[in-house]
Amino acid sequence: MQSHGKKRVKEMYDELGSRIYNLRYREEQLAKYDEVLRHLTLKPDEIVLDVGCGTGLLLEKIDGIYVGLDLSSSLLSSADRKARPLIDRHLLQGDAEFLPLRDGVFNVLLSFTLLQNLPAPKRALSELRRVSGRNASMGITALRKNYSSDSFYSILVDSGFNSPTILDTDPYDWIALVNV
Repeated sequence: MQSHGKKRVKEMYDELGSRIYNLRYREEQLAKYDEVLRHLTLKPDEIVLDVGCGTGLLLEKIDGIYVGLDLSSSLLSSADRKARPLIDRHLLQGDAEFLPLRDGVFNVLLSFTLLQNLPAPKRALSELRRVSGRNASMGITALRKNYSSDSFYSILVDSGFNSPTILDTDPYDWIALVNV
């Protein structure tokens, strides 16, 4: 069941639409993707989960099996147009705090600029941990205007992640690298 806050966020992104989303966020999101992917080693046979995938800007950068999840049907429609001609690209509409996925499946988990949109970000981070496989790696970002470096680190540790590395390389977001 969606909380009032989630409903508002879904409606906001559905109204924003993919064209405006891409115009507003494309360049800054692509820079974050490149920074995180520079630090992760992705193999072609790995299963990658992108929570909060938006319009699917990241799916073309992933060589492995890609699963994108987002709450917004409008943004997912745009992601679907990108995913259709590609192999091993899967999209689903869902809630980051209640992932509709099995335990221990994913090798790489990514979540960009999502936490500030959630009423229970620790719940979402715990869900990421739940669906991560053994020796999984993660790249998670959080808006600087919503989190200090210390508060971001604390929320990760409180969600069960040991020794996350926080990068101070993006002007908009803190970037966390985590090994499970």
